[in-house]
Amino acid sequence: MRRAFTEGLFTKLFTSLDDSFKSNIQDTKDKKTKIRDYLVQRQMARDERKEEKENELDNVLKNLASFLDKSDINVPEGMTEADFAAQLYKGSGGTIDSGKKLIEDLNTHYAKVGEVKGLFDHVDLVAQGKNFGDYITNFVRTPEKLVSVPTAMTGGVGFLKNVDITEGIKEEMDALGIVKKQPPVFDVKGASLDRTKMVQAQEYAQQKKAAETNQKLAQARIDKIYSDAKLTGKDIDGSDLRTNYNLILKGKSASLNIPYLEDKVTGAITFNIKRGDEKYEEVQKLHKGLLQQLVSQAKNTDVLNFSQVQNVLSSFGSINLGYNEPIDQSSVKASDMQVGEMYKGKDGGIFIWTGDIKTSIQVPSLDI
Repeated sequence: MRRAFTEGLFTKLFTSLDDSFKSNIQDTKDKKTKIRDYLVQRQMARDERKEEKENELDNVLKNLASFLDKSDINVPEGMTEADFAAQLYKGSGGTIDSGKKLIEDLNTHYAKVGEVKGLFDHVDLVAQGKNFGDYITNFVRTPEKLVSVPTAMTGGVGFLKNVDITEGIKEEMDALGIVKKQPPVFDVKGASLDRTKMVQAQEYAQQKKAAETNQKLAQARIDKIYSDAKLTGKDIDGSDLRTNYNLILKGKSASLNIPYLEDKVTGAITFNIKRGDEKYEEVQKLHKGLLQQLVSQAKNTDVLNFSQVQNVLSSFGSINLGYNEPIDQSSVKASDMQVGEMYKGKDGGIFIWTGDIKTSIQVPSLDI
C-alpha cells in the first residue's frame, strides 16, 4: 500500500515537473518570437525614418541642382548635376536644414536680382560622376547591426532564465536581409558660395551700418538730454531716453551680430535667446554694459536727482534683471561696488549703485 502511494506521488511529481519544463520551454519560445518581432519592428521603424530622410534629401539635392543652369559657370568634364548639388549641400553645412537654408537664400536672391551668376564665380567644383542615388546613400546612413536587446529581456523563462535566448537571432535576421548592407562612404568636397554677394547679405550690411550710425547718434542725444536737464533744471522726457536706449541696444546688437526683435510700434528691442544659447552670454554683457554706461553718464552730468531719470533707469534695470542676477551686497566691500551695477541689499531689495546711497536707484520688478 505504502509502495503504491510513493510511486503515485513520484509519478505526480515528475508529471508536474515535466509539465513545468514543457511550459517553460513553450514560454521561452514565445518570448523569443516576441523578441524577434520586436527587432523586426524596430528595424522597420529605423528603415522608415531613413526613407523619410532620403526623400527629403532627394528633394534638397534636386532643388540645388536646378541652379546649375542658372549659375552660368563652366563645370569640369564629367561632372553631373548630382555632383554639383552634393558639393553645394556639403558646403552649406552638410545637413538637410542647412541645404534648405541655402535653397531659400538662393531663391530670395534670384527673386530680387533676377540671376545668381556672380555667386558661383569662385566655386571650386570636382567631377565625381555620381548620380543622386549615390549621394543619398552616402549621406543618409543607418547602423549595420540590429537594435540592441535590453539585457533584462535576453533570458528565457523558468529554468531557462539564465539562457541567452537571443543567440542565433542575428543570424536569422541576416539570412532574411532585415539589416541591409550599405556601400562604403566616399568623400565629398564641399563647395561654398560667396554669400557676401547675396542680396540678403548686402541688405543686412546696409541695415547693420544704419543701426551702428543711429547708435552713435543716440549716444550723442542722450548726452544732450542729460546736459539740457542739468542746464535748465527741468526733468527729462522719459520716452526720449527710452527711444535712444533702444537705438543704442539695436546698434550694439547689430555690431555683435546678435539677432534681435524690434517692436514696430514702440521700437523696443528684445531677444529670443534662451539661457545656454550661443549668444546668451553676449546679450548678458550687452545689457549690463549699457546700463552701466547710462548710469555713469547720468552721474557724470549730475542729473541722478531728477525723478524721470531715476524712473527710466530703474526700468532699464528691470530689463537687465531678465538676463543678469544682481550681486549680493554683503559679498563685496562698499569701496569695490561699481557704478551702474545691480546689487541685492540686506533687506532683499534690488538697487542700481550710483556711487551714493542717496541717489541709488531701486529696481522693483522685472516689468518695464
